[in-house]
Amino acid sequence: MKTATVTWIYYRNFGTYLQAYALQQIVKQMGHDNHIIYDEHFVKNANPFHSLRSALGWIYGNVVKAIRCPQQFKVDRCYVRFLQEYLQIDYRVKTTDGLGEKYDAFLCGSDQIWSPYLDFEPYYFLGFPAKRKIAYAPSLGTGTCNEAYEKNAIPLIRQFDHLSTREEVGTALLRKYIDKPILTVLDPTLLLDGNSWSKLTKKVDEEKYLLCYFLSPNDWYINHAKQYAREKELKLCIFGTNPHYREFADKVIYGGPQEFLSYIKYADIVFTDSFHATIFSIHFHKNFQTFKRFEDGKGNDQNARLYNLFEKLHIDDHFVGKADRFQPDRNASVNWVEVDNYLQDLRDFSLSYLKNSLKTDD
Repeated sequence: MKTATVTWIYYRNFGTYLQAYALQQIVKQMGHDNHIIYDEHFVKNANPFHSLRSALGWIYGNVVKAIRCPQQFKVDRCYVRFLQEYLQIDYRVKTTDGLGEKYDAFLCGSDQIWSPYLDFEPYYFLGFPAKRKIAYAPSLGTGTCNEAYEKNAIPLIRQFDHLSTREEVGTALLRKYIDKPILTVLDPTLLLDGNSWSKLTKKVDEEKYLLCYFLSPNDWYINHAKQYAREKELKLCIFGTNPHYREFADKVIYGGPQEFLSYIKYADIVFTDSFHATIFSIHFHKNFQTFKRFEDGKGNDQNARLYNLFEKLHIDDHFVGKADRFQPDRNASVNWVEVDNYLQDLRDFSLSYLKNSLKTDD
């Protein structure tokens, strides 16, 4: 079949690009053509040039960015290179008119494209006529939603032919409103194994280093990282995604998805608060520690996806909050054979769901 994936792709994020790559690779391995629809054309305010004011704001913002961090242009080039070399994107479609006729099936990809916390965008819920609608692991990130979500999103989700989400809490939430099978499946980056991801990596120049990839500025993260690096005599390498951390690094890393994979693969240990950095630490059998970005049960709590992952792989000791005892070395004794076996069972289940969803009529 000719299939198309609807997911986030227009903004720069390691996990976003890698989950899009993984789902596309799996669909193609199943014998189907696949393109990712370039979502910038469909999302309000995605294009900075929709007004003169926005255009001037974009120019000013990028000038400031260039002054504060000239390496950002290197990052942009890395993302562009990855997109050009590894992703098949359909840029030609700029309106939903006739979009449903161009492809035989549409997949809503992973990431938090169905989050109730975000502004409602009908495009991410396939709010247009289509022959077949498949949800593969979109994340809601929460077990609750407001009246606006019930009114706008739920009716569109009911129209799907096959439904799944990435976390149990999302599946439970949708089951309150939708009377059809809804499964919980793996993030696409877990559908490919560690050997497959290793093929995208390149050997890094560093030796014996602690890698940090933090999404949020938080002093207790960096204090633990500095202390651990000193005690173990490791070089402290930090991705330059947040200026708060750059002054503490022995080396600041700038790059795209391929550099992200490479530095995780060759690290001695990984400290992170990122879902996808956690996933790739597992893929590459790294000693790692994941910090809680959010307080459990408060506000925009996105801890559910990590709790869900750790519980299923039986490695919940890797997830620590500010009040928890910090013992990263206890995680070095993980039985990776057992973890890989748990993961393979989950992978088989998820692949079966996707294969059945894409099954062509005889």
